Formats: sequence, C-alpha cells, structure tokens
Amino acid sequence: MGILAIWSLIQAFRSKKSHDEVQGDGAFRWGKFLLVCICLFGYAIVADWLGFVLTTFIVVLALFHLFEPKGGWFVVIKAAVIAAGNYLFFVEWLGLSLPRGFLGW
Repeated sequence: MGILAIWSLIQAFRSKKSHDEVQGDGAFRWGKFLLVCICLFGYAIVADWLGFVLTTFIVVLALFHLFEPKGGWFVVIKAAVIAAGNYLFFVEWLGLSLPRGFLGW
C-alpha cells in the first residue's frame, strides 16, 4: 500500500497540467493523501498489538471508506476478503510469520 501511495504522489507531481486545470475533478487532494499516510503509519504502529489480520482489515476498511464513502456492507466484505487473502498468501503459501496480536490470530 505504501508503494501505491508513493506512486500516486509521484504521478501527481509529474502531471504537467496548469494550476487551473488541476483544480477541477482531477485535483490532488492533500487531505486524503495525509489521511492515507496516517493510516499507514498507524498500521505500522498497532500491527504487533492487534495482529496482522485485524489491523489489515481495519486499515483497508478505513481506506475504502476514504475513497468509496457509499460502499455499505460490500466494502466490509471486500476488506475482509483482502485481509484473509493476505493472510493466506503470506502465511499459508509463502510460509512467513506475521504478528498475531493479543487475540492470537
């Protein structure tokens, strides 16, 4: 997620549009950028305490809410699928150990 955030920032700065063109629908939104950075920073801080699966679910849910505010239950399902998919990919397939958190999963 951090790589995608950095890529978006690079693309925003590489854009050669004038100030008037950028203020339209394609404007770079510093508020959302800062909220994404805060979410990722918080993810790194609480992942050991909450565990990988729960922290991933919460952060993905927050990011979906930030970019798709009218998602409803579908956003919750997507966040759960992403968290479970990441767990299966990293733990079951690659055999890595991830933070288990106070719940033990």
